Amino acid sequence: MYGEEVQSPITLNLPTHNVSAVIATTIVSPLTKYALILSPIMEAINTRLIQANYKRRSVRMLTGTGLVLGTILIVLVVTKY
Repeated sequence: MYGEEVQSPITLNLPTHNVSAVIATTIVSPLTKYALILSPIMEAINTRLIQANYKRRSVRMLTGTGLVLGTILIVLVVTKY
C-alpha cells in the first residue's frame, strides 16, 4: 500500500484483477463526474425556470435531458477532427 510502487493518481493504485474495481473506474467514476459537473448548470437552469413560473417537474426533466443530449451531440460533432 505504501512505498515505491504507489502511483500518484488513486485510480492507478486500484487492483486490476478485481472486476468490481475495474467497473468502478471505467463506468461509475466517469458517470458520477459528469453528473457533478452538470449539477451547477442544472441548478442555474432550474432557478431560471422557477422564476419564469415553470415549476412542473416534466419541464425540468426535459431541460436536463436536453442538456445531456446536447452535450452528447456536441461531443459527436466536435471530436471528429
